Amino acid sequence: MVEKEDTANSQTFMQHKTVLLIENQPLIVNAMTTLLQGWEALVYVAHDGKSVEQIQQQKSINYIIADYHLDNGDNGIDVCQSILAYRKQHKLNTPLLLLSTADRSPAIREQADIHSMIYLPKPFKANGIEKASTKN
Repeated sequence: MVEKEDTANSQTFMQHKTVLLIENQPLIVNAMTTLLQGWEALVYVAHDGKSVEQIQQQKSINYIIADYHLDNGDNGIDVCQSILAYRKQHKLNTPLLLLSTADRSPAIREQADIHSMIYLPKPFKANGIEKASTKN
C-alpha cells in the first residue's frame, strides 16, 4: 500500500496536523496510522458514515484520507458527502484524498473530481499524500 522512500519533507508537512482516516481494513488502518503518527500527525479513524459524522463534528480536521471501497457496499465518496457539505457550508479548504487499490477506472477519478476530492491510487509512495494534497 505505501512504498518506502525519503519522507523527511512529509514528516514536516504532517507534523501536528489532524487526519481523519476512513478505512475499513484493519491492516491498512494500522499501516496508515503508523505512517501518519510517525510524522507526528494526530489520527482519527472512522470505518463508516456514522463515525465520520461524529468525528467531523467534534474535531478540527486538517486532512481527510478516505478509501473508496468500504464495507456493506459503501464507498468513500458517499460516506464523505456530509464532510463535503460541511466543508462547503463553512468555506473550508480541507484536502480530501480518495484512495483505491482495486478500482482505477476513469469513472472513480471523475467522481473524485466532481466532489473536489483528490484521487490517489494504491500503492503510493509515502510522500504521495503531501504531493496530492498540495494540488488542492
